[in-house]
Amino acid sequence: MKHQFEFIEPVDEVVLNFIEQLPDQALGKTVRFHTDNESPFDLSNIRLVLISIEDRYDKKTNVDFSKIREQFYSLFPGNWDYAIADLGTVVAAENFEHTNYLLQNTLEVLIKNNIIPIILGGSQKYAYSNYRAYESLEHLVNVVNIDHRFDLGNASTPIEGHSFAGKMVVEKPIILFNYANLGYQSYLNPIEETDLMENLYFEKYRLGEIKSDITLAEPVLRDADIVCIDYNSIKSNETGFATLHQPNGFEGTEICALSRYAGISDKVSSFGIYEINTITFNSIGENLIAQMIWYFIEGYHFRSNDFPYTTRNQYKKFIVTQEGDDLIFYQSPKSGRWWMEVPLKEINNKWQRNSLIPCQHKDYLDACNNIVPERWWRAFKKF
Repeated sequence: MKHQFEFIEPVDEVVLNFIEQLPDQALGKTVRFHTDNESPFDLSNIRLVLISIEDRYDKKTNVDFSKIREQFYSLFPGNWDYAIADLGTVVAAENFEHTNYLLQNTLEVLIKNNIIPIILGGSQKYAYSNYRAYESLEHLVNVVNIDHRFDLGNASTPIEGHSFAGKMVVEKPIILFNYANLGYQSYLNPIEETDLMENLYFEKYRLGEIKSDITLAEPVLRDADIVCIDYNSIKSNETGFATLHQPNGFEGTEICALSRYAGISDKVSSFGIYEINTITFNSIGENLIAQMIWYFIEGYHFRSNDFPYTTRNQYKKFIVTQEGDDLIFYQSPKSGRWWMEVPLKEINNKWQRNSLIPCQHKDYLDACNNIVPERWWRAFKKF
């Protein structure tokens, strides 16, 4: 399959020349690159695509991604048996709305063809473009934001990185089913946004909760279609170039573990790292981003083709009776992972895909002790 990607600048010659000098075993030697010599670009057999976004509208986030690419392509691949491509950079148009349109259309082509885009961004407002790329797929989507803020902001003002999630909530057509935040810090979020997260039955997990038990994030990420990471959610001394100088945040090992969980999820079909900026830019940050991408792809290698690619009648079924009501759990014989079924009040095809909620074995044990899992309650209230 070939596609003409307009307004995408091919991979820089500097990067291609750098890759020429790498050992034959390096990751860069295995990637298919979009170059000036190949247009339209052949996407045949491609499973994952790296793509970056030029952001002229914010000087703090206008990044030369060449160094990140060089660090990434210097790494050695795992035992991966699928094709990866690098499309290059979406060129900024005269305004955000036009760039949003170009990026949305590009991502839509990839997602419709079951190709996972790995997005390197400036402002996190481009996560909204990623969300809009799902409009034509005719199903509701779940978004997980790894971020120190909720990013609900003021949805009545022009979109910014700190308000993109608010736009997803209010702007039609609304295709959002669930929004989850991993790693928020209470003192960085107004109480109104905290209350809104509760009132909309969205999920939120404090930074301390995830750091204490990072496995809490696995079922949340397993339920996501879109995963976006705000680079400023990482502790500043780990990043090398975060502008907010955050004394608290995820460590490098933790953000790589979360990236791997996102990759393992059979449902995740796009992954983005945003708020990358040029302030005190150095090799520490470049290396960390390269390793986050590597861990996402490594996770992808270990996908089990569980739900939604496997029907629930292929799972072990467990029924827990609580005060006359049944809570139904399923366990995958392939991966050992657990899900819980949320009953639908009415048959609605757009909800069917979200009626099986990923969970942990602990949730099943809690149900056996008459404790209804929190994630089950939130989903039930939505339906």
